[in-house]
Amino acid sequence: MVMSGYLEAPLRNDLLLEDKTVVFSTGAALQATTGSKLYSEEQWLFWAQKLQKTLHEARYEHCVRVAGEAACLAGSFGLDKTRACLAGLLHDVARDICFETLFAYAERYNIMVGPEERSNPIILHADVGAALLRHEWAIDDEEVLKAIALHTVASPNMDNFCQVIYLADIIEPGRQEWPGLQELRKLSYENLDQAMLWSLQESFAYLKECGTFIHPRAQAAYDYLIRKLKAGKC
Repeated sequence: MVMSGYLEAPLRNDLLLEDKTVVFSTGAALQATTGSKLYSEEQWLFWAQKLQKTLHEARYEHCVRVAGEAACLAGSFGLDKTRACLAGLLHDVARDICFETLFAYAERYNIMVGPEERSNPIILHADVGAALLRHEWAIDDEEVLKAIALHTVASPNMDNFCQVIYLADIIEPGRQEWPGLQELRKLSYENLDQAMLWSLQESFAYLKECGTFIHPRAQAAYDYLIRKLKAGKC
Protein backbone atom coordinates (compact mmCIF):
# COMPACT_ATOMS: atom_id res chain seq x y z
CA MET A 1 0.00 0.00 0.00
CA VAL A 2 1.33 3.43 -0.87
CA MET A 3 -0.37 6.65 -0.01
CA SER A 4 0.86 10.17 -0.51
CA GLY A 5 -0.66 13.61 -0.54
CA TYR A 6 -4.21 13.66 0.72
CA LEU A 7 -4.27 9.97 1.57
CA GLU A 8 -1.72 9.21 4.23
CA ALA A 9 0.05 6.03 5.23
CA PRO A 10 -0.74 5.32 8.91
CA LEU A 11 1.68 6.43 11.58
CA ARG A 12 3.39 3.90 13.79
CA ASN A 13 2.48 4.19 17.46
CA ASP A 14 5.72 2.77 18.85
CA LEU A 15 7.97 5.75 18.15
CA LEU A 16 6.90 8.15 20.89
CA LEU A 17 9.57 10.67 21.81
CA GLU A 18 10.87 11.02 25.33
CA ASP A 19 12.37 14.46 24.77
CA LYS A 20 9.58 16.86 23.87
CA THR A 21 12.03 19.71 23.28
CA VAL A 22 13.79 17.83 20.49
CA VAL A 23 12.59 20.26 17.83
CA PHE A 24 13.85 23.24 19.77
CA SER A 25 17.26 21.63 20.22
CA THR A 26 17.33 20.39 16.61
CA GLY A 27 16.51 23.82 15.21
CA ALA A 28 19.01 25.56 17.45
CA ALA A 29 21.69 22.99 16.61
CA LEU A 30 21.10 23.39 12.89
CA GLN A 31 21.57 27.12 13.15
CA ALA A 32 24.71 26.69 15.23
CA THR A 33 26.31 24.35 12.70
CA THR A 34 25.41 26.50 9.70
CA GLY A 35 26.08 29.85 11.32
CA SER A 36 22.50 30.84 10.55
CA LYS A 37 20.73 33.41 12.70
CA LEU A 38 17.44 33.04 10.89
CA TYR A 39 15.38 32.30 13.99
CA SER A 40 16.06 32.87 17.68
CA GLU A 41 16.12 30.12 20.29
CA GLU A 42 13.05 31.74 21.81
CA GLN A 43 11.20 31.36 18.50
CA TRP A 44 12.06 27.66 18.20
CA LEU A 45 10.91 27.00 21.74
CA PHE A 46 7.70 28.99 21.25
CA TRP A 47 6.81 27.14 18.02
CA ALA A 48 7.56 23.71 19.45
CA GLN A 49 5.56 24.31 22.63
CA LYS A 50 2.62 25.88 20.81
CA LEU A 51 2.50 23.05 18.29
CA GLN A 52 2.58 20.47 21.05
CA LYS A 53 -0.50 22.11 22.58
CA THR A 54 -2.22 22.26 19.17
CA LEU A 55 -1.83 18.63 18.07
CA HIS A 56 -2.43 15.26 19.67
CA GLU A 57 0.73 13.43 20.73
CA ALA A 58 1.18 11.10 17.75
CA ARG A 59 0.65 13.93 15.27
CA TYR A 60 3.09 16.21 17.09
CA GLU A 61 5.75 13.53 17.07
CA HIS A 62 5.13 12.91 13.38
CA CYS A 63 5.87 16.60 12.83
CA VAL A 64 9.08 16.29 14.83
CA ARG A 65 10.21 13.38 12.65
CA VAL A 66 9.27 15.23 9.45
CA ALA A 67 11.32 18.21 10.68
CA GLY A 68 14.38 16.00 11.05
CA GLU A 69 13.81 14.20 7.74
CA ALA A 70 13.25 17.47 5.91
CA ALA A 71 16.46 18.96 7.29
CA CYS A 72 18.46 15.90 6.20
CA LEU A 73 16.84 15.79 2.77
CA ALA A 74 17.32 19.52 2.25
CA GLY A 75 20.99 19.22 3.15
CA SER A 76 21.43 16.51 0.53
CA PHE A 77 20.39 18.98 -2.16
CA GLY A 78 22.14 22.07 -0.85
CA LEU A 79 18.94 23.66 0.44
CA ASP A 80 18.41 25.61 3.65
CA LYS A 81 18.21 22.98 6.41
CA THR A 82 16.92 25.44 8.99
CA ARG A 83 13.95 26.52 6.87
CA ALA A 84 13.26 22.88 5.97
CA CYS A 85 13.27 21.95 9.65
CA LEU A 86 10.75 24.69 10.40
CA ALA A 87 8.48 23.77 7.48
CA GLY A 88 8.62 20.11 8.49
CA LEU A 89 7.80 20.97 12.08
CA LEU A 90 4.79 23.12 11.25
CA HIS A 91 3.45 21.37 8.13
CA ASP A 92 0.54 19.69 9.93
CA VAL A 93 -0.39 22.56 12.22
CA ALA A 94 -4.03 22.38 11.02
CA ARG A 95 -4.24 18.60 10.70
CA ASP A 96 -6.27 18.05 13.89
CA ILE A 97 -8.81 20.80 13.19
CA CYS A 98 -12.36 19.53 12.69
CA PHE A 99 -13.90 19.78 9.23
CA GLU A 100 -16.40 22.47 10.17
CA THR A 101 -13.62 24.70 11.46
CA LEU A 102 -11.47 24.00 8.40
CA PHE A 103 -14.29 25.30 6.20
CA ALA A 104 -14.67 28.35 8.45
CA TYR A 105 -10.95 29.15 8.18
CA ALA A 106 -11.07 28.61 4.42
CA GLU A 107 -13.83 31.20 4.16
CA ARG A 108 -12.03 33.62 6.47
CA TYR A 109 -8.78 33.44 4.51
CA ASN A 110 -10.29 33.21 1.02
CA ILE A 111 -9.05 29.69 0.36
CA MET A 112 -10.71 28.08 -2.64
CA VAL A 113 -13.01 25.18 -1.75
CA GLY A 114 -13.93 22.97 -4.68
CA PRO A 115 -15.90 19.74 -4.94
CA GLU A 116 -12.76 17.76 -4.05
CA GLU A 117 -12.33 19.65 -0.78
CA ARG A 118 -16.01 19.32 0.06
CA SER A 119 -15.82 15.60 -0.58
CA ASN A 120 -12.62 15.19 1.45
CA PRO A 121 -12.23 18.23 3.74
CA ILE A 122 -8.96 17.08 5.26
CA ILE A 123 -7.31 18.26 2.04
CA LEU A 124 -7.83 21.80 3.31
CA HIS A 125 -5.47 21.38 6.25
CA ALA A 126 -2.43 22.29 4.13
CA ASP A 127 -3.75 25.61 2.80
CA VAL A 128 -5.47 26.43 6.08
CA GLY A 129 -2.30 25.62 7.98
CA ALA A 130 -0.24 28.00 5.85
CA ALA A 131 -2.86 30.74 6.35
CA LEU A 132 -2.95 30.21 10.12
CA LEU A 133 0.83 30.38 10.34
CA ARG A 134 0.86 33.61 8.35
CA HIS A 135 -1.97 35.37 10.16
CA GLU A 136 -1.95 33.90 13.67
CA TRP A 137 1.58 32.58 14.25
CA ALA A 138 3.46 35.52 12.67
CA ILE A 139 5.36 33.27 10.24
CA ASP A 140 6.28 35.40 7.23
CA ASP A 141 8.78 33.14 5.42
CA GLU A 142 7.19 32.74 1.99
CA GLU A 143 9.28 29.68 1.13
CA VAL A 144 8.17 27.88 4.28
CA LEU A 145 4.52 28.87 3.85
CA LYS A 146 4.41 27.78 0.21
CA ALA A 147 5.88 24.37 1.03
CA ILE A 148 3.35 23.84 3.80
CA ALA A 149 0.46 24.85 1.53
CA LEU A 150 1.56 22.34 -1.14
CA HIS A 151 2.55 19.38 1.04
CA THR A 152 -0.76 17.53 0.69
CA VAL A 153 -2.02 17.72 -2.91
CA ALA A 154 1.19 18.87 -4.65
CA SER A 155 1.22 21.25 -7.60
CA PRO A 156 2.87 21.66 -11.01
CA ASN A 157 6.35 23.15 -11.09
CA MET A 158 7.10 22.67 -7.39
CA ASP A 159 10.58 23.86 -6.54
CA ASN A 160 13.08 21.62 -4.75
CA PHE A 161 12.24 23.02 -1.33
CA CYS A 162 8.55 22.23 -1.72
CA GLN A 163 9.36 18.76 -2.97
CA VAL A 164 11.57 18.15 0.06
CA ILE A 165 8.74 18.90 2.47
CA TYR A 166 6.23 16.86 0.45
CA LEU A 167 8.52 13.82 0.37
CA ALA A 168 9.77 14.14 3.95
CA ASP A 169 6.16 13.88 5.10
CA ILE A 170 5.83 10.55 3.28
CA ILE A 171 9.17 8.94 4.07
CA GLU A 172 9.69 9.95 7.70
CA PRO A 173 10.64 6.91 9.81
CA GLY A 174 7.34 6.79 11.69
CA ARG A 175 5.34 5.75 8.65
CA GLN A 176 4.14 2.17 8.63
CA GLU A 177 5.93 0.06 6.07
CA TRP A 178 4.30 -0.50 2.69
CA PRO A 179 5.77 -2.08 -0.47
CA GLY A 180 8.08 0.43 -2.05
CA LEU A 181 8.64 2.72 0.93
CA GLN A 182 12.35 1.92 1.21
CA GLU A 183 12.78 2.41 -2.52
CA LEU A 184 11.07 5.78 -2.31
CA ARG A 185 13.29 6.81 0.60
CA LYS A 186 16.38 5.96 -1.42
CA LEU A 187 15.10 7.69 -4.56
CA SER A 188 14.16 10.82 -2.58
CA TYR A 189 17.83 11.32 -1.70
CA GLU A 190 18.89 10.81 -5.32
CA ASN A 191 16.39 12.68 -7.51
CA LEU A 192 13.52 14.78 -6.17
CA ASP A 193 11.60 14.99 -9.44
CA GLN A 194 11.69 11.24 -9.97
CA ALA A 195 10.75 10.59 -6.36
CA MET A 196 7.77 12.93 -6.72
CA LEU A 197 6.72 11.22 -9.94
CA TRP A 198 7.06 7.76 -8.42
CA SER A 199 5.09 8.81 -5.35
CA LEU A 200 2.27 10.31 -7.40
CA GLN A 201 2.10 7.29 -9.71
CA GLU A 202 1.80 4.87 -6.80
CA SER A 203 -0.69 7.09 -5.03
CA PHE A 204 -2.89 7.38 -8.14
CA ALA A 205 -2.88 3.61 -8.58
CA TYR A 206 -4.04 3.16 -5.01
CA LEU A 207 -6.69 5.87 -5.31
CA LYS A 208 -8.10 4.32 -8.48
CA GLU A 209 -8.16 0.91 -6.83
CA CYS A 210 -10.19 2.40 -3.98
CA GLY A 211 -12.49 4.31 -6.32
CA THR A 212 -11.32 7.61 -4.85
CA PHE A 213 -10.91 10.78 -6.91
CA ILE A 214 -7.58 12.23 -7.98
CA HIS A 215 -7.36 15.91 -7.19
CA PRO A 216 -6.93 18.03 -10.36
CA ARG A 217 -3.92 19.79 -8.87
CA ALA A 218 -2.23 16.46 -8.16
CA GLN A 219 -2.98 15.32 -11.70
CA ALA A 220 -1.50 18.54 -13.04
CA ALA A 221 1.62 17.98 -10.95
CA TYR A 222 1.95 14.48 -12.37
CA ASP A 223 1.43 15.66 -15.96
CA TYR A 224 4.04 18.38 -15.48
CA LEU A 225 6.62 15.86 -14.24
CA ILE A 226 5.87 13.50 -17.14
CA ARG A 227 6.49 16.33 -19.61
CA LYS A 228 9.68 17.22 -17.80
CA LEU A 229 10.83 13.60 -17.88
CA LYS A 230 10.14 13.29 -21.61
CA ALA A 231 12.11 16.46 -22.21
CA GLY A 232 15.06 14.91 -20.40
CA LYS A 233 14.94 17.46 -17.60
CA CYS A 234 13.89 15.10 -14.81
